[in-house]
Amino acid sequence: MRDLGYSLETAIADLIDNSISAGADAIEIICDLSGAQPLVVILDNGRGMTESELLNAMRHGTANPQQQRSPRDLGRFGLGLKTASFSQCRSLTVATARDGKRCGAEWNLDRIDIDDDWILSILDNEDLDALPYVDRISGHGTVVIWRELDRLVEDEAGDRRDEIVSEKLDVLGRHLSLVFHRFLAGDVKGYPRIAITVNGHAVEAFDPFCRKNPATQVLPEEVVRIGEAEVRLQPYVLPHHTRLSAREDDFYQGRSDFNSNQGAYIYRNGRLMAWGDWFRLVPKGEATKLARVQIDFPNSLDEAWTIDIKKSRARPPHAVRE
Repeated sequence: MRDLGYSLETAIADLIDNSISAGADAIEIICDLSGAQPLVVILDNGRGMTESELLNAMRHGTANPQQQRSPRDLGRFGLGLKTASFSQCRSLTVATARDGKRCGAEWNLDRIDIDDDWILSILDNEDLDALPYVDRISGHGTVVIWRELDRLVEDEAGDRRDEIVSEKLDVLGRHLSLVFHRFLAGDVKGYPRIAITVNGHAVEAFDPFCRKNPATQVLPEEVVRIGEAEVRLQPYVLPHHTRLSAREDDFYQGRSDFNSNQGAYIYRNGRLMAWGDWFRLVPKGEATKLARVQIDFPNSLDEAWTIDIKKSRARPPHAVRE
């Protein structure tokens, strides 16, 4: 379960999905290597969980992917919190509060190894008071704490460890600015505009379609029906680099070249799942390097789009490819 292929950025994005589904509009990612026990914290101001909801969330595989879910639900399998966290750490602690009532639980892989059993630690008030950042959720919200960061720090120490983590945090910020750009811009209907920070630095939305530039061409939208669900396809043609401002050119070219980023950008409930691929419909080339297609589908079509656990892969069904 630790080796499903998560990177730091895909792991944290999976946890941010939970925060957004819980109605959070402020999400903080904190990576603190200064203490005796380095930790990563994901803190949100969502509605939090009751104790029974927390215990259910800590179970593995709590959701049936075939079950009909709320259109606002960004999850699918009920695995993300655990698999994403264990891909980076050996100790996962979740503390949460709703209406001022706190609860918490912890998975520790070392304890599981020693006891050869899936033993979940339930935290009392004394345990909760000893946790970092828990005072920030006194009314409502959730804090996820990763400790024993064996995968994140790659068994390095000192300056080399700090350099590795700094590079990963830079990649993380860029990833979140793209994957959640519509939430960061307040463009997703039914959701509040959200704010994400990484170690206190605000994550700025990165629009892959450069829609604020008047030279961007917006082509007619097409709607494809699959059963009762709609898939919306919105094509764009980005401006030539000579039509970009210096800031825009740095913003776009600094995130890989136009050629490799061309293709479809697939969104489920406003969250970017996969991008930069024509799915073998046309080859990537100079003639199409400025072309982008925004494809939106609801979570009721997850199986048709073959969404994986990491939510980093999607493949259009035949109805869309045709």
